[in-house]
Amino acid sequence: MTLSGLVGNTFLEKGSPATVLYAAEPGVVYVVDPGQGEDRPRALRRDLERLSARKVMVLVTHYHSDHLQALGDLTVDEVAMSKADAPVARNPELRVVMTFGYPVNPEDSLLAFHGPPIRVDVEVEGDSYGPLKLVRLPGHTDGQLGVITPDGVLYAADSIFGDRVLEKYGVPYHRMPCAAEASLKTIEGLEGRAEIIVPSHGPVLKASEAGPMIEANIRRIEEAGEVVAEAASRGSSLSDIVSALLNRFKYSQLAPDVVMLLEATVKGYIRCMRDEGSLDVEVGPSGLVFRSRRAASP
Repeated sequence: MTLSGLVGNTFLEKGSPATVLYAAEPGVVYVVDPGQGEDRPRALRRDLERLSARKVMVLVTHYHSDHLQALGDLTVDEVAMSKADAPVARNPELRVVMTFGYPVNPEDSLLAFHGPPIRVDVEVEGDSYGPLKLVRLPGHTDGQLGVITPDGVLYAADSIFGDRVLEKYGVPYHRMPCAAEASLKTIEGLEGRAEIIVPSHGPVLKASEAGPMIEANIRRIEEAGEVVAEAASRGSSLSDIVSALLNRFKYSQLAPDVVMLLEATVKGYIRCMRDEGSLDVEVGPSGLVFRSRRAASP
């Protein structure tokens, strides 16, 4: 891992997720999403030393463990999150339930990431944190934030994914897919405020060239929604809908936690469809049956 300059006082620590650092006034460094992995805390300590940090302020964009795991091995002065996501980040048990929909032990080997409980000192409600401008990007989680540095770098968190992620996981995880699609359109409207976009999991790109990636994410959310609606038009269980998505989209990696995330995403589509009045829920002989209010394709 190597610290690289993006523009001005904004720096990037590559990884999945990536971490953005902003050197504000002398000795004060803002860290956006410390990330995860055995080497990440050591890399960030090296980065902070290189930037002569005497005060370290951390902004965590959302509560998923891969974005905050490294905090457990870092000494920082303050941690901030959105008011919506902060309670979930503090409690690993709640974090797992809110992410996967199952009350799995946070240390269970089923899970790829095991984030520690973290302290959150500031629950952000406004549109800034120090010199950082904040953009509400709900969908992946309810309180996910995007961050724009004074140099015009947008850290887009998990609101947008690169092609490799879409190829690897098929249907991107979003707690509320309809809100995630709206957030992608929010990013489209930020050109002029942001010159560079940093996805957590994807390549850094110029905002003026982000259109194809944004459209690919919107298209995938909509395509998956069509599969959900089509399966539900015949009256389907949750497992039936998940099976339809697995058959429609290519997954290069399938593990229990990946399927758990897919189930959680399907529940998000169910919520969206219920809110728009396009889905009925019935009780069948084997459990719940979801039926969309449209005719099945011939």
